[in-house]
Amino acid sequence: MLEFGDNLYLLDLPQNVEGFRRFIGSWVLKEYDSALLVDVGPANTIRLLEKGLRKLGINRVEYVLLTHIHLDHAGGIGHLIELQPCEAVGCEQEGSRGTCTHLWRD
Repeated sequence: MLEFGDNLYLLDLPQNVEGFRRFIGSWVLKEYDSALLVDVGPANTIRLLEKGLRKLGINRVEYVLLTHIHLDHAGGIGHLIELQPCEAVGCEQEGSRGTCTHLWRD
């Protein structure tokens, strides 16, 4: 985890593939015990994301912003929402028309 200033963090979400350390991450803007996330990573890293959020003292994710709809940025959003419902998820306009909804399905 890297801290970039007051309440702004980058959580590393490593893959089980050589060369993918510090390749995928989630930005966290913390406000008290809640957060805004920018990207959540792939489905196989959601437990790591949850662990990092707990380490920061975050009990609730209020908002998620998905920069674009690729699995390495948004693939775990459905799993995250199942574990921790949030107020809103925002994604690019094209993604919001249909691609985004497929990420909520198994």
